[in-house]
Amino acid sequence: PHAILKLAMKAVAAKEEELPGLFYEESLEFARLANTQVSRNLVGIFFGQTEAKKPPVGVKPAVKVKKVGVLGAGTMGAGIAQSAAYKGFEVVLKDINQEALDKGMRTIRGLFDDLVARKKLTPAKADELYGNITPTLDYADMADCDMVIEAVAEVMKVKKIVRGECDKVILKPYLFLSNTSSLLIGEMAEGHVDEKVTVEPAKYPELIAGLHFFNPVHLMPLVEVVKGSTTSDAALASAQLFALKLGKTTVRTNDAPCFVVNRILVPYMREAIMLAQEGVPIEDIEKIARKFGMPMGPFSLLDAVGLDIAGHVLDTMYGAFGERMSAPEILGDLKALKLLGIKSGSGFYLYDSEGNKKFVKEGKMFRKKKRYILNPDVTAAISARASKTRKTDSEIIDRLYLIMVAEAARALEEGVIEDPRQLDIAMIFGTGFPAHTGGLLKWADSMGTSLVCQKLEWLSTVHGPNFAPCDLLKGKAETNEPFVKN
Repeated sequence: PHAILKLAMKAVAAKEEELPGLFYEESLEFARLANTQVSRNLVGIFFGQTEAKKPPVGVKPAVKVKKVGVLGAGTMGAGIAQSAAYKGFEVVLKDINQEALDKGMRTIRGLFDDLVARKKLTPAKADELYGNITPTLDYADMADCDMVIEAVAEVMKVKKIVRGECDKVILKPYLFLSNTSSLLIGEMAEGHVDEKVTVEPAKYPELIAGLHFFNPVHLMPLVEVVKGSTTSDAALASAQLFALKLGKTTVRTNDAPCFVVNRILVPYMREAIMLAQEGVPIEDIEKIARKFGMPMGPFSLLDAVGLDIAGHVLDTMYGAFGERMSAPEILGDLKALKLLGIKSGSGFYLYDSEGNKKFVKEGKMFRKKKRYILNPDVTAAISARASKTRKTDSEIIDRLYLIMVAEAARALEEGVIEDPRQLDIAMIFGTGFPAHTGGLLKWADSMGTSLVCQKLEWLSTVHGPNFAPCDLLKGKAETNEPFVKN
């Protein structure tokens, strides 16, 4: 691109008789760029995303959706409600707390105001779409909803309770979709009994599915459409069609702890913490991740997600996969310090009231650069566990990204997702994995599965079983077979 821009600048100043030669040079440069691996990777992503935006074929949707209920007016619930209203759906937004409901509606108002400021909507149209949302504290107002999306606390009992309440007031068949990031969809169809509450099994277990949005909903293009153990193909088609109408890129997954994106992302964030716990400077890890092509470093991502949420998801994975997903010791220190990340003003970094990282400017007068301020409580906790150590860029890259490849291969082997290209689409649009690589598995293919397997076997002996290659990867390594067929 720089070479073509340089030629274009030359053409502006060129004499008329020089133009044919410059156009010829431009065509040669374009042909060279079009034949690079990066170009082929990006074309592959285009076709993969196009496939992910196609509606399901040969399956009649279970429910025609006109009115959508959203349970929970927090960040995710408000984002989902706004996205649905923006696309013309009637929306009922329910919470159990008036203050939370009011805050959610203010968030939605702000999202519509931003669309007006960016000339995407007229003020009148924004008011009309905002008016399509009915805030309520009463389940009875959801009686005529065709679909309900829950975005409540990440606790199975709570999700069963809200599903049971919807079953009481919605008498017709309706879709119940969960925005859970880690819990099993099939379990939500089951009943629950304890000393305080009794929840009956679902009236329509075949109409329960997962619809996992990513935060912030209005910006993140990916949605995981999850088939639970009771989900019918028709219900899954309805859920996918709804996500497509919102303009999302969809990937289908089967029911498993953390599905695909979080299943692969959590080991990456865990390994970053392990590196820091060993004494590798957080600044080094962040810098190398951004240099690799990630939109932000793993510690910035942890602060954005919320350290409490990340810890909860890691606990879920520990319960599902055992000791290899145990929480790093430093997370216990952070929990004791009650650090939550951006939402509390402090995590690995310090934040102002607007959620921006605090920084100082360093350097000479005209070459000053921002240095973001790490939380001194965190650096003190790390220093108490390990002295500062340095690692090469390649060592850090292998630790951060090969562990993702190992987990992705396990997800394929277990049938959580069936198409390697769709897994790559999920990682690009769900985590910001650098698109020029073609995706996580395409990046692994560029090294060769044989070399990847060798590296993982060595890393597993030094840094633990998370790196151990699964049988699927070992089988591919024998003949250097790629994950993604061109």
